[in-house]
Amino acid sequence: MNKYKKLIELIENNDLEIQSKKCYDPQSAWHGEELWIVDKKGQNRIFDLSGNGYCFHDDKVDEAVEEVEKYVDFKNMNTFDAFKKWVGKNAKPQENA
Repeated sequence: MNKYKKLIELIENNDLEIQSKKCYDPQSAWHGEELWIVDKKGQNRIFDLSGNGYCFHDDKVDEAVEEVEKYVDFKNMNTFDAFKKWVGKNAKPQENA
């Protein structure tokens, strides 16, 4: 499967979407569009496909696939690394007895 189909499949099968927002850089007078891959439920921003609105290109697809796969693995707890990350975020320091 090519990287474009893979990214589309990851987005469609995991309740994600791409949200767009117009942007403007007053210093350069450039107009652009931010393109974020977002979790529909929590509205968590996962990856900026546009490179801050001005650099949407082929290289971003490879990066997006990698980041979305990491997000989905963490969300679904599919790997030990995902579980380890969760433990690191949620472990409470023990109080001195």
